[in-house]
This record gives sequence, C-alpha cells and structure tokens, in this order.
Amino acid sequence: MTNLFFLIIIFLFSLFPTNSQDTITILTYNLLNFDNVTPYCNNNNNSTQKKIIALRQLLNYIKPDIIGFNEIKATSATIDLILTDVLSYVQGKTYNRIPFYNSSSADIVSTLFYNNKKFTLTQSNSIPTNVRDIIITKLYYNSPDVSNLYDTVYIQPIVMHLKAGSTQSDQTERAKQTLALMNYLSTLPDKRNLIIMGDFNVQSSTEECFQNLINYSNPIIRFYDPPNKLGNWNNNQNFAKYHTQSVYLTSNGCNASGGLDDRFDFIMTSYHIINNLNKVSYLQNSYRVIGQDGNHFDCDLKTPPNNSEPPYIIDALYDISDHLPVIMKIVIHQTPYIAIQEIFNSSLIKVATENNTLHIFINTHLKDKKLKISIIDCLGKVISNTEQNYNNIIKIPFNYNSGMYLIKIESNSFCYITKFLKT
Repeated sequence: MTNLFFLIIIFLFSLFPTNSQDTITILTYNLLNFDNVTPYCNNNNNSTQKKIIALRQLLNYIKPDIIGFNEIKATSATIDLILTDVLSYVQGKTYNRIPFYNSSSADIVSTLFYNNKKFTLTQSNSIPTNVRDIIITKLYYNSPDVSNLYDTVYIQPIVMHLKAGSTQSDQTERAKQTLALMNYLSTLPDKRNLIIMGDFNVQSSTEECFQNLINYSNPIIRFYDPPNKLGNWNNNQNFAKYHTQSVYLTSNGCNASGGLDDRFDFIMTSYHIINNLNKVSYLQNSYRVIGQDGNHFDCDLKTPPNNSEPPYIIDALYDISDHLPVIMKIVIHQTPYIAIQEIFNSSLIKVATENNTLHIFINTHLKDKKLKISIIDCLGKVISNTEQNYNNIIKIPFNYNSGMYLIKIESNSFCYITKFLKT
C-alpha cells in the first residue's frame, strides 16, 4: 500500500505542466486624498463613499493582481477600509495588504495590495524620505513548483509618490528620493524582477529624478519605460495617449485643473523583466492608461465624449481622482496556480482552507462511517493523522504554514488522494 501511495503522489505531481505561464495585471493609481480631510479636500468635494463605490466598479472591470495606490490617508485603518469595502467586492479575486509604513510622518501614504491566491508576501520595507516613504516589497508566485521542484518566481514591486511641484527645490527633492531608492536597491542581494510604480510628478525624462532611474550607475537595477515614450511630456500633445493628469478642466477646490496634459503616473520594469532573464517578461503592448484615448489633450476626461472604456467606467474615473490609472501586464513563466484549482475541483471531493481550518467537501456517498485522514507536507512527512466520522462536510484544524500539501482520505473500501494549497 505504501508503494502504491507514493506512485499516486508521483502521478499527481506529473499532472502539472513544466512549461506554462500566467499573465499578471499590475495597476497603479493616485486616489487623490482618499479618506483624507485637508483644508481644501473634504467630504463635500472628495466623498470617500463615492470613491469606494466607483473603485469597486473600476477594479471589477480591470481585475488587477498587484495594486499600488498613492494618496491614502496615513492610517492603517484607511488601508483596511480599502481592503474590506473595495477589494472584497472584486469578483473572482481575493487580496491581502502589506504592513502600514509611514516613517516619514506624512499625511498621505502609498501602499500595495496583491492577489493572495497567486502571490505570497515574503518581504516588505520602506525608505523614509523628506516627503513620503518609498515602499519596497517582495512577492513569490504560488506555483505548484514550490512543492514539487522547490522553485518559484519572485517579483519585487516598489510603490512611490514623489514630491509634487515644478520649482528647482521640488526637482531637487525628487532627485534625492529616487537616488535614495537606487542606492538602497544596489545593496539588495536579489536585484531581479524589479517593478516600480506610482505618481512620479515628473514633467520630463531629462529631469534628474528620472535619470536616476533609467541611467543609474549599476545597469542591472536601471528601470525601463515599457512603451518607450521618453521626452518632455508636460503640455505636449505628442504624448497625449500617456497623459494621466488632470481629468478635470476646472477645480472643485480639491482636484487639480487644466485638463489632461501631464504624464505623472508610471509603471516601469527592470532589466531582468524587459529582457526575460528570470521567468518574468513584459507582455508587449499591454501598457496603457485607463480612460485615455489620446483625444483629450488639455480637455476634461468627458468632453468631448470619451469612448475608450464603457461609459460607467469613465464616470467612475471621474468620481475617484484627478489622475488616471495605469495598467501593465507581465507574464510569469512557471506552472500557473490555476492548474492547482482544476485538480481541486474534483466532482468527488473538494478541499479548501480558511482561517486555519481545513474544509473537506465529500460529494459522494460512502458506506463506511469512519474515515482516516492524513496530511502530508511537500517533503513527504505525515504531519497530521485523524479519524473522523463520515459527513458531507468535515472540518479539521490546520495551523500550519502556507504551502502545498497532500491529503489522503481512506476507509475500508475507499482511498482518495489530492493536493491542496494553504495560502
């Protein structure tokens, strides 16, 4: 019986393809003082509830896997509000957040959310600056290869919001921020698969802060603009398709005015991703500004009529912020998580974990009243043995680390083995 069991294990592992890929959507968005009351932004001209409803619509439309937000009220409670009142409404996705960082004591902060079915947070940190913290994270991809090949892909998203303004002192401050980031990245033991996103508040690629990113002394950690649209973006119609601010022609006191004529918001990738050197590549032509059709230079987002997205999405963008969101897709060249889900969705038995509890759903009649349930970790060690009375739903405490496991359910006349993933 033991030999048969291990043959079944080998067979189960062999069901997963060795050369597969998964496409990941990344989004960055400045939320314009989300939940943050200032002398010029309040609930009358910057309603949090209105933003929440519009964000639900937008994120259900995009369904991103990694989200970098800027301009959130500097409290952990506000970040939790986005998680519970916005992201929990995105159909088909579940998200986690990173820890709260605000070493710079700013009144608004940046943060990152991620699809917890596809990614696990392994590290996070922040770089304090004179303006706002720069957020550094490291995620690993929840591939079944974690357990059967002891291998997975790591990506390192960075979220930042640079100093606003066009004076020389503003430019100097932005340059200090990006130089601090690049110097920090140069100390990392793993410099692969870096992604940087956020509101850079930069008007030209020749500005020192941007040059620090694209021409840093260490070429391995230089960043690349995926659409390769460098130049003087400010008030330049040639870059209209990439302008992200402002969606309003006039101001209500909170938002910026003047129409769409600045490229402030970016997602950029490192040398490894641009050149597909470590199982992650940029999906060509996937970079775009949501709501930007290129026909609204120096115009309000809605005037003339904007047909780049469904009307309800254009309305949502108008209700959320004076910026437009940017998305980009990357391809992860590893066995995708969806392959695991297909195995789990057996018509016979389904297995899921939630709140440190293993849920076993048995969709067939078993004549035996006693079941022996064994759980095996990825090294083949039996970590749990229990006897349970037969029921259509069985719950077992499961206080183990995230990862891939095998479950064996057997009785006098029945034996069933499958994988499950604890996230």
